[in-house]
Amino acid sequence: MNAASCVLEPRYPWCDIYLATTENTPAQSTLVGSLKSVPGSSDPQALRAILIPMFEQFVSSSPQTSPELYEVRKNDAGVIGAVIDKNYEQIVVCIQNFDKREPVSQEMPDARCSVGQESKWLRIILLVEGRTYIFLFSPNA
Repeated sequence: MNAASCVLEPRYPWCDIYLATTENTPAQSTLVGSLKSVPGSSDPQALRAILIPMFEQFVSSSPQTSPELYEVRKNDAGVIGAVIDKNYEQIVVCIQNFDKREPVSQEMPDARCSVGQESKWLRIILLVEGRTYIFLFSPNA
């Protein structure tokens, strides 16, 4: 697995997962390459252009997997962009470390990000009204 998004909500103690790409594929290389180019931009739109479509694909799968959460997630789509904008500079630090394969952890009130010590995976967490949206990216092999 390479890029995935997940949501955890207090009422539902499970994680619905949307798999964007698999590891060692051209799609994974393109996605990770796009992600690594984000720190070159001072505009959060570069990161939004990656995460928002992933989130929208995730939401579009919700009617089948979690119909009771579909409307909630659909409404959160508008909030996700604002959370990215607000925490862009700290998330960029994580992306830079991801590119260098160096561990890091950043905590903000409504977002978190980290690069794993062992795995070197990038984890971006966006918090919206008690719901936790997690985006995971593996480094290119």
